[in-house]
Amino acid sequence: MKARRTLRVVVPLGIGVASLGAAMMTPSLASAQDPSLPIISRVELVQNMLAAKPAPYSGTVVATSNLLGSVSSLASSAIPNISLPQGTATVKMWRGIKDQFRAQLLNSSSERDLYVNGNAAWLWDSSTMSAVHLTMKSPRTAVAIDKKYSPAAFDPRTLAKEIVAKVSPYVNITRGQNNYIGGQPVYDLRLVPLDYSSLIRNINIYIDANNWQVLGVNVVSTASSTPVLSSEFSSIDFATPSRSVFKFVPPQGTKVSNKAIAVASKNRNGVAVERVQNGMAMAKTFISSASVGKVTTFGNGLTSVVVTGPGSYQSLVRKAGTKYHSLFAQVFTKYETPFGMGKVLSTPLFNVMVLPNGQMIAGAVTLNQLAIDATMGYRP
Repeated sequence: MKARRTLRVVVPLGIGVASLGAAMMTPSLASAQDPSLPIISRVELVQNMLAAKPAPYSGTVVATSNLLGSVSSLASSAIPNISLPQGTATVKMWRGIKDQFRAQLLNSSSERDLYVNGNAAWLWDSSTMSAVHLTMKSPRTAVAIDKKYSPAAFDPRTLAKEIVAKVSPYVNITRGQNNYIGGQPVYDLRLVPLDYSSLIRNINIYIDANNWQVLGVNVVSTASSTPVLSSEFSSIDFATPSRSVFKFVPPQGTKVSNKAIAVASKNRNGVAVERVQNGMAMAKTFISSASVGKVTTFGNGLTSVVVTGPGSYQSLVRKAGTKYHSLFAQVFTKYETPFGMGKVLSTPLFNVMVLPNGQMIAGAVTLNQLAIDATMGYRP
Protein backbone atom coordinates (compact mmCIF):
# COMPACT_ATOMS: atom_id res chain seq x y z
CA MET A 1 0.00 0.00 0.00
CA LYS A 2 1.40 3.36 -0.97
CA ALA A 3 1.20 6.59 0.99
CA ARG A 4 -0.69 9.50 -0.45
CA ARG A 5 0.73 12.89 -1.22
CA THR A 6 -0.33 15.59 1.19
CA LEU A 7 -0.68 18.20 -1.58
CA ARG A 8 -4.25 19.18 -2.44
CA VAL A 9 -5.11 20.36 -5.93
CA VAL A 10 -8.32 21.80 -7.33
CA VAL A 11 -9.70 19.77 -10.25
CA PRO A 12 -12.37 21.32 -12.53
CA LEU A 13 -15.70 19.57 -12.23
CA GLY A 14 -16.06 19.54 -16.02
CA ILE A 15 -19.46 19.11 -17.59
CA GLY A 16 -22.32 16.66 -17.25
CA VAL A 17 -21.26 15.05 -13.95
CA ALA A 18 -24.18 12.98 -12.71
CA SER A 19 -26.23 14.77 -10.05
CA LEU A 20 -26.09 13.26 -6.60
CA GLY A 21 -29.86 14.07 -6.27
CA ALA A 22 -32.62 13.20 -3.91
CA ALA A 23 -32.36 10.41 -1.36
CA MET A 24 -35.17 8.15 -0.24
CA MET A 25 -37.38 8.59 2.79
CA THR A 26 -36.28 6.90 6.02
CA PRO A 27 -38.33 5.84 9.05
CA SER A 28 -39.74 8.79 10.96
CA LEU A 29 -38.97 9.36 14.61
CA ALA A 30 -41.69 8.58 17.11
CA SER A 31 -41.56 12.07 18.56
CA ALA A 32 -40.17 15.44 17.52
CA GLN A 33 -39.20 16.19 21.11
CA ASP A 34 -35.81 14.87 22.22
CA PRO A 35 -35.84 12.66 25.33
CA SER A 36 -33.99 13.76 28.45
CA LEU A 37 -31.53 10.98 29.26
CA PRO A 38 -28.77 10.50 31.87
CA ILE A 39 -25.42 11.89 30.75
CA ILE A 40 -23.06 9.18 29.58
CA SER A 41 -19.62 9.38 27.98
CA ARG A 42 -19.00 8.14 24.46
CA VAL A 43 -16.60 5.51 25.85
CA GLU A 44 -19.24 4.16 28.23
CA LEU A 45 -21.81 4.19 25.44
CA VAL A 46 -19.60 2.10 23.15
CA GLN A 47 -18.74 -0.28 25.99
CA ASN A 48 -22.38 -0.74 26.95
CA MET A 49 -23.37 -1.40 23.34
CA LEU A 50 -20.63 -3.97 22.78
CA ALA A 51 -21.27 -5.70 26.12
CA ALA A 52 -25.04 -5.93 25.70
CA LYS A 53 -26.26 -9.48 25.16
CA PRO A 54 -29.03 -10.16 22.62
CA ALA A 55 -32.37 -9.43 24.28
CA PRO A 56 -35.71 -11.04 23.38
CA TYR A 57 -37.88 -8.76 21.28
CA SER A 58 -40.35 -8.48 18.44
CA GLY A 59 -40.25 -5.59 16.02
CA THR A 60 -40.24 -4.25 12.49
CA VAL A 61 -37.15 -2.94 10.71
CA VAL A 62 -37.38 -0.61 7.75
CA ALA A 63 -34.23 -0.54 5.62
CA THR A 64 -33.65 1.95 2.82
CA SER A 65 -30.85 2.27 0.29
CA ASN A 66 -29.99 5.13 -2.02
CA LEU A 67 -26.40 4.16 -2.65
CA LEU A 68 -26.50 5.09 -6.35
CA GLY A 69 -28.41 8.36 -6.11
CA SER A 70 -29.46 9.76 -9.48
CA VAL A 71 -27.36 7.13 -11.27
CA SER A 72 -30.12 4.62 -10.50
CA SER A 73 -32.66 6.49 -12.62
CA LEU A 74 -30.16 6.79 -15.48
CA ALA A 75 -29.39 3.07 -15.28
CA SER A 76 -33.07 2.14 -15.11
CA SER A 77 -33.86 4.18 -18.21
CA ALA A 78 -30.96 2.64 -20.13
CA ILE A 79 -31.66 -0.95 -19.01
CA PRO A 80 -35.29 -1.23 -17.76
CA ASN A 81 -34.85 -4.70 -16.25
CA ILE A 82 -31.58 -4.05 -14.44
CA SER A 83 -31.47 -4.98 -10.74
CA LEU A 84 -30.08 -2.22 -8.52
CA PRO A 85 -29.24 -2.04 -4.79
CA GLN A 86 -31.90 0.60 -4.29
CA GLY A 87 -35.23 0.86 -2.54
CA THR A 88 -36.95 0.07 0.73
CA ALA A 89 -37.41 -3.25 2.53
CA THR A 90 -39.61 -4.05 5.52
CA VAL A 91 -38.48 -6.91 7.74
CA LYS A 92 -40.32 -8.25 10.77
CA MET A 93 -38.01 -9.77 13.38
CA TRP A 94 -38.40 -11.84 16.51
CA ARG A 95 -35.69 -12.95 18.95
CA GLY A 96 -36.52 -15.45 21.66
CA ILE A 97 -34.53 -17.17 24.37
CA LYS A 98 -31.20 -18.84 23.63
CA ASP A 99 -30.96 -19.55 19.89
CA GLN A 100 -34.45 -18.63 18.71
CA PHE A 101 -34.69 -16.14 15.88
CA ARG A 102 -37.06 -15.33 13.04
CA ALA A 103 -36.97 -12.79 10.22
CA GLN A 104 -39.78 -12.20 7.73
CA LEU A 105 -39.14 -10.22 4.56
CA LEU A 106 -42.38 -8.91 3.09
CA ASN A 107 -43.40 -7.52 -0.27
CA SER A 108 -46.75 -6.80 -1.89
CA SER A 109 -47.49 -10.37 -2.99
CA SER A 110 -45.26 -12.78 -1.06
CA GLU A 111 -43.03 -13.33 1.93
CA ARG A 112 -39.75 -15.03 2.75
CA ASP A 113 -39.05 -16.29 6.25
CA LEU A 114 -36.02 -17.45 8.13
CA TYR A 115 -36.72 -19.57 11.23
CA VAL A 116 -33.90 -20.48 13.61
CA ASN A 117 -34.50 -22.73 16.59
CA GLY A 118 -31.36 -24.20 18.14
CA ASN A 119 -29.38 -26.22 15.59
CA ALA A 120 -32.18 -26.32 13.03
CA ALA A 121 -33.46 -23.65 10.69
CA TRP A 122 -35.99 -23.22 7.89
CA LEU A 123 -36.00 -20.99 4.82
CA TRP A 124 -39.51 -20.43 3.46
CA ASP A 125 -40.47 -18.71 0.19
CA SER A 126 -44.19 -18.31 -0.38
CA SER A 127 -43.77 -17.18 -4.01
CA THR A 128 -42.36 -20.58 -5.03
CA MET A 129 -44.03 -22.63 -2.28
CA SER A 130 -40.61 -24.01 -1.36
CA ALA A 131 -38.85 -24.60 1.94
CA VAL A 132 -35.29 -25.57 2.82
CA HIS A 133 -34.66 -27.39 6.10
CA LEU A 134 -31.20 -26.48 7.36
CA THR A 135 -29.32 -28.37 10.03
CA MET A 136 -26.17 -26.89 11.58
CA LYS A 137 -23.29 -28.29 13.59
CA SER A 138 -23.72 -25.46 16.08
CA PRO A 139 -26.21 -22.61 16.44
CA ARG A 140 -24.95 -19.27 15.13
CA THR A 141 -26.48 -15.95 14.25
CA ALA A 142 -28.97 -16.15 11.42
CA VAL A 143 -27.00 -13.80 9.17
CA ALA A 144 -24.41 -16.50 8.56
CA ILE A 145 -26.86 -19.22 7.58
CA ASP A 146 -27.34 -18.52 3.89
CA LYS A 147 -25.70 -15.88 1.70
CA LYS A 148 -28.56 -15.84 -0.81
CA TYR A 149 -31.24 -15.34 1.81
CA SER A 150 -30.29 -12.93 4.57
CA PRO A 151 -33.18 -10.84 5.90
CA ALA A 152 -31.38 -10.97 9.25
CA ALA A 153 -28.62 -8.88 7.66
CA PHE A 154 -30.93 -5.89 8.18
CA ASP A 155 -30.54 -6.26 11.95
CA PRO A 156 -29.08 -2.90 13.12
CA ARG A 157 -27.31 -4.58 16.06
CA THR A 158 -25.25 -6.86 13.81
CA LEU A 159 -24.42 -4.02 11.46
CA ALA A 160 -23.41 -1.58 14.21
CA LYS A 161 -20.98 -3.93 15.93
CA GLU A 162 -19.24 -4.75 12.65
CA ILE A 163 -18.98 -1.06 11.78
CA VAL A 164 -17.43 -0.08 15.11
CA ALA A 165 -14.94 -2.93 14.89
CA LYS A 166 -13.81 -2.09 11.36
CA VAL A 167 -13.92 1.70 11.04
CA SER A 168 -13.04 2.93 14.55
CA PRO A 169 -9.38 3.72 13.61
CA TYR A 170 -10.59 6.03 10.84
CA VAL A 171 -13.31 8.02 12.59
CA ASN A 172 -13.88 10.47 15.42
CA ILE A 173 -16.53 9.05 17.76
CA THR A 174 -18.82 11.64 19.31
CA ARG A 175 -22.26 11.92 20.92
CA GLY A 176 -25.12 13.23 18.81
CA GLN A 177 -28.58 14.40 19.87
CA ASN A 178 -30.85 12.08 21.87
CA ASN A 179 -33.78 10.75 19.86
CA TYR A 180 -36.59 8.23 19.64
CA ILE A 181 -36.38 5.14 17.44
CA GLY A 182 -39.19 2.60 17.31
CA GLY A 183 -40.87 4.41 20.19
CA GLN A 184 -37.81 3.96 22.45
CA PRO A 185 -35.49 6.71 23.76
CA VAL A 186 -32.02 6.34 22.25
CA TYR A 187 -28.55 7.81 22.43
CA ASP A 188 -26.91 8.81 19.14
CA LEU A 189 -23.37 7.48 18.73
CA ARG A 190 -21.93 9.46 15.83
CA LEU A 191 -18.91 8.39 13.78
CA VAL A 192 -17.28 11.13 11.69
CA PRO A 193 -14.44 10.29 9.23
CA LEU A 194 -11.07 11.80 10.10
CA ASP A 195 -10.18 12.30 6.43
CA TYR A 196 -12.13 15.12 4.77
CA SER A 197 -11.81 13.46 1.38
CA SER A 198 -14.30 10.76 2.46
CA LEU A 199 -17.75 10.82 0.85
CA ILE A 200 -19.23 9.75 4.19
CA ARG A 201 -20.32 12.72 6.30
CA ASN A 202 -21.18 10.64 9.35
CA ILE A 203 -22.54 7.29 10.55
CA ASN A 204 -25.21 7.33 13.27
CA ILE A 205 -25.74 4.39 15.61
CA TYR A 206 -28.88 4.70 17.78
CA ILE A 207 -28.58 2.85 21.10
CA ASP A 208 -31.56 2.05 23.32
CA ALA A 209 -31.15 3.93 26.62
CA ASN A 210 -32.80 1.16 28.66
CA ASN A 211 -31.38 -2.09 27.21
CA TRP A 212 -28.28 -0.85 25.29
CA GLN A 213 -29.58 -2.56 22.15
CA VAL A 214 -28.90 -0.97 18.76
CA LEU A 215 -32.20 0.16 17.26
CA GLY A 216 -30.93 1.96 14.18
CA VAL A 217 -27.97 2.65 11.92
CA ASN A 218 -27.78 5.17 9.14
CA VAL A 219 -25.08 6.51 6.85
CA VAL A 220 -25.12 10.10 5.63
CA SER A 221 -23.01 11.08 2.63
CA THR A 222 -21.61 14.51 1.87
CA ALA A 223 -24.06 14.69 -1.05
CA SER A 224 -27.22 14.94 1.06
CA SER A 225 -28.44 15.37 4.62
CA THR A 226 -30.77 12.40 4.13
CA PRO A 227 -29.18 8.97 4.81
CA VAL A 228 -28.06 6.99 1.77
CA LEU A 229 -28.27 3.79 3.82
CA SER A 230 -30.57 3.25 6.78
CA SER A 231 -31.75 0.35 8.92
CA GLU A 232 -34.04 1.31 11.81
CA PHE A 233 -36.75 -0.25 13.93
CA SER A 234 -40.06 1.44 13.23
CA SER A 235 -41.48 -0.40 16.26
CA ILE A 236 -40.06 -2.76 18.88
CA ASP A 237 -41.33 -4.59 21.97
CA PHE A 238 -38.85 -6.18 24.40
CA ALA A 239 -41.34 -8.76 25.72
CA THR A 240 -40.27 -12.38 25.04
CA PRO A 241 -42.12 -13.74 21.98
CA SER A 242 -44.11 -16.97 22.20
CA ARG A 243 -42.22 -20.16 21.33
CA SER A 244 -44.73 -20.84 18.57
CA VAL A 245 -43.35 -17.88 16.61
CA PHE A 246 -40.16 -19.84 15.91
CA LYS A 247 -41.80 -23.09 14.82
CA PHE A 248 -42.34 -23.73 11.12
CA VAL A 249 -44.64 -26.35 9.64
CA PRO A 250 -44.49 -26.52 5.80
CA PRO A 251 -47.92 -25.75 4.29
CA GLN A 252 -49.55 -28.47 2.24
CA GLY A 253 -48.08 -28.63 -1.26
CA THR A 254 -44.70 -27.17 -0.24
CA LYS A 255 -41.60 -28.50 -1.99
CA VAL A 256 -39.20 -29.35 0.84
CA SER A 257 -35.45 -29.90 0.52
CA ASN A 258 -32.81 -30.59 3.15
CA LYS A 259 -29.38 -29.09 3.56
CA ALA A 260 -26.71 -29.67 6.22
CA ILE A 261 -24.34 -26.75 6.66
CA ALA A 262 -21.33 -25.86 8.76
CA VAL A 263 -21.56 -22.23 9.83
CA ALA A 264 -18.31 -20.35 10.31
CA SER A 265 -17.48 -19.30 13.85
CA LYS A 266 -17.36 -15.64 12.85
CA ASN A 267 -20.35 -13.74 11.59
CA ARG A 268 -19.89 -12.66 7.98
CA ASN A 269 -21.93 -9.71 6.82
CA GLY A 270 -19.24 -8.40 4.53
CA VAL A 271 -21.17 -6.82 1.68
CA ALA A 272 -23.41 -4.74 3.89
CA VAL A 273 -20.56 -3.70 6.15
CA GLU A 274 -18.23 -2.74 3.33
CA ARG A 275 -20.93 -0.62 1.74
CA VAL A 276 -21.25 1.25 4.98
CA GLN A 277 -17.51 1.27 5.65
CA ASN A 278 -16.36 2.94 2.47
CA GLY A 279 -18.46 2.17 -0.58
CA MET A 280 -15.57 0.13 -1.94
CA ALA A 281 -17.50 -3.14 -2.13
CA MET A 282 -19.55 -1.76 -5.01
CA ALA A 283 -16.60 0.00 -6.62
CA LYS A 284 -14.34 -3.05 -6.41
CA THR A 285 -17.06 -5.32 -7.77
CA PHE A 286 -17.61 -2.89 -10.61
CA ILE A 287 -14.01 -2.91 -11.83
CA SER A 288 -12.55 -6.23 -10.60
CA SER A 289 -13.49 -8.22 -13.70
CA ALA A 290 -12.05 -5.56 -15.97
CA SER A 291 -8.61 -5.16 -14.38
CA VAL A 292 -5.74 -5.22 -16.85
CA GLY A 293 -2.33 -5.70 -15.24
CA LYS A 294 -1.50 -4.90 -11.63
CA VAL A 295 -4.09 -3.31 -9.37
CA THR A 296 -2.71 -0.71 -6.94
CA THR A 297 -4.26 0.52 -3.70
CA PHE A 298 -3.65 3.95 -2.20
CA GLY A 299 -4.68 5.00 1.29
CA ASN A 300 -6.56 2.83 3.78
CA GLY A 301 -9.79 2.46 5.67
CA LEU A 302 -12.63 4.73 4.64
CA THR A 303 -10.60 6.48 1.95
CA SER A 304 -8.78 3.61 0.26
CA VAL A 305 -8.64 3.92 -3.53
CA VAL A 306 -8.12 1.22 -6.17
CA VAL A 307 -6.25 1.97 -9.41
CA THR A 308 -6.41 -0.50 -12.33
CA GLY A 309 -4.13 -0.95 -15.31
CA PRO A 310 -4.36 0.84 -18.70
CA GLY A 311 -7.23 -0.36 -20.91
CA SER A 312 -9.37 -1.58 -18.00
CA TYR A 313 -12.35 0.57 -18.90
CA GLN A 314 -12.38 -0.64 -22.51
CA SER A 315 -12.09 -4.22 -21.21
CA LEU A 316 -15.06 -3.65 -18.91
CA VAL A 317 -17.20 -2.31 -21.76
CA ARG A 318 -16.32 -5.29 -23.97
CA LYS A 319 -17.10 -7.81 -21.26
CA ALA A 320 -20.42 -6.14 -20.52
CA GLY A 321 -21.55 -6.66 -24.11
CA THR A 322 -23.60 -4.54 -26.48
CA LYS A 323 -26.70 -4.80 -24.26
CA TYR A 324 -25.08 -2.48 -21.72
CA HIS A 325 -23.41 0.02 -24.06
CA SER A 326 -26.25 2.50 -23.53
CA LEU A 327 -25.86 2.08 -19.76
CA PHE A 328 -22.19 3.09 -19.88
CA ALA A 329 -23.06 6.05 -22.06
CA GLN A 330 -25.66 7.16 -19.51
CA VAL A 331 -23.79 6.78 -16.24
CA PHE A 332 -20.27 7.81 -17.32
CA THR A 333 -19.88 11.48 -18.20
CA LYS A 334 -17.01 13.53 -19.58
CA TYR A 335 -14.50 14.84 -17.08
CA GLU A 336 -11.22 16.72 -17.32
CA THR A 337 -8.62 14.53 -15.55
CA PRO A 338 -5.00 15.49 -14.80
CA PHE A 339 -4.02 13.68 -18.03
CA GLY A 340 -6.70 14.97 -20.38
CA MET A 341 -10.36 14.33 -21.05
CA GLY A 342 -11.69 11.20 -19.39
CA LYS A 343 -14.91 10.02 -17.73
CA VAL A 344 -16.46 9.77 -14.28
CA LEU A 345 -19.23 7.83 -12.60
CA SER A 346 -20.34 9.70 -9.50
CA THR A 347 -22.66 8.40 -6.76
CA PRO A 348 -23.35 9.48 -3.17
CA LEU A 349 -21.02 6.83 -1.75
CA PHE A 350 -18.33 6.14 -4.34
CA ASN A 351 -16.72 7.68 -7.43
CA VAL A 352 -15.02 6.09 -10.41
CA MET A 353 -12.67 8.08 -12.66
CA VAL A 354 -11.54 6.86 -16.09
CA LEU A 355 -8.27 8.26 -17.45
CA PRO A 356 -7.64 8.73 -21.20
CA ASN A 357 -5.53 5.53 -21.23
CA GLY A 358 -8.42 3.48 -19.82
CA GLN A 359 -7.16 3.25 -16.25
CA MET A 360 -9.91 3.37 -13.59
CA ILE A 361 -9.55 4.91 -10.13
CA ALA A 362 -12.35 4.06 -7.69
CA GLY A 363 -13.07 4.87 -4.09
CA ALA A 364 -15.45 6.40 -1.56
CA VAL A 365 -13.62 9.71 -1.86
CA THR A 366 -14.02 13.03 -3.63
CA LEU A 367 -13.15 13.46 -7.29
CA ASN A 368 -10.35 15.75 -6.17
CA GLN A 369 -8.78 12.90 -4.17
CA LEU A 370 -9.19 10.50 -7.09
CA ALA A 371 -7.31 12.99 -9.29
CA ILE A 372 -4.46 13.13 -6.76
CA ASP A 373 -4.26 9.33 -6.60
CA ALA A 374 -4.38 9.21 -10.40
CA THR A 375 -1.12 11.18 -10.57
CA MET A 376 0.55 8.53 -8.41
CA GLY A 377 -0.93 5.53 -10.16
CA TYR A 378 -0.82 6.67 -13.79
CA ARG A 379 0.88 4.26 -16.20
CA PRO A 380 1.63 5.70 -19.67
